[in-house]
Amino acid sequence: PELIDQFGTVSQECAEAMATAARAKAQTDYALSFTGVAGPDALEGQPSGTVWIALATVSGVTSHQYHFTRDRAYVRHSAVMAGLDLLRRALLAE
Repeated sequence: PELIDQFGTVSQECAEAMATAARAKAQTDYALSFTGVAGPDALEGQPSGTVWIALATVSGVTSHQYHFTRDRAYVRHSAVMAGLDLLRRALLAE
């Protein structure tokens, strides 16, 4: 709750905390998290299409901000594809 109060749900801090917690809870080597605004309206001052994706690994956590355009379905699909690409790249790097 403190993280959300301080940074909001659509934030780098929230995405990284979710990925880290998911990895710990599932006891996995990798965990992805997504937080954003699929639309059609803005949320917490963030425009529709803003998405934070975090990837937690044994080496730490990284996150990226994206800005997708078009409708809600496109934003959601694009976010999933971007998250899977982050995971793919991490796996290839090992």
